[in-house]
Amino acid sequence: MAIDPSSFQRQVITGWLAGLFAPVIGYLAFTSLYFKGVSFLDVFELFQTRNVLPHVISLSVIVNLVLFFTFLKMNRDYSARGVLGATFIYVFVVVYLKFF
Repeated sequence: MAIDPSSFQRQVITGWLAGLFAPVIGYLAFTSLYFKGVSFLDVFELFQTRNVLPHVISLSVIVNLVLFFTFLKMNRDYSARGVLGATFIYVFVVVYLKFF
């Protein structure tokens, strides 16, 4: 069964966008639960000054694991590839923050 190229692109882009925004939503949910009354940017700066920002980003990306397996379970393999690609973007960001 051949897949339509435009459908392939839509699925990959859908997975890529979901993989980029899911960790951000996870971060916002975490900060709203554990840092009540403090703005998101203040919490971000707190993480940055304590040098734990790469760790927090890494933990936020765990949401992509759930998203990846959900797409696989739904037989949306190309969307799962997009999530994986977005995860690699976060990997490069974490490595940059950790070592540079």
